[in-house]
Amino acid sequence: MKRKIAVLKYRYIGDTVLTGPFLHALRQQEPDAEIHWLVGQDAYDLARHCPDVDHVLVFDPKSLG
Repeated sequence: MKRKIAVLKYRYIGDTVLTGPFLHALRQQEPDAEIHWLVGQDAYDLARHCPDVDHVLVFDPKSLG
């Protein structure tokens, strides 16, 4: 069974940028895993270009009410 990993980082664009090296190391460690990255709307355009992630999901805490 393929391992699924979720990485949560939905605030602050600078922190999102700094998550890139972590995701690369994670992909090296888990090459067959399905990696999902949860980001805020502001970071989506940056995150969707990350080659080490399989799926980018947008989270908006305001949408929870």
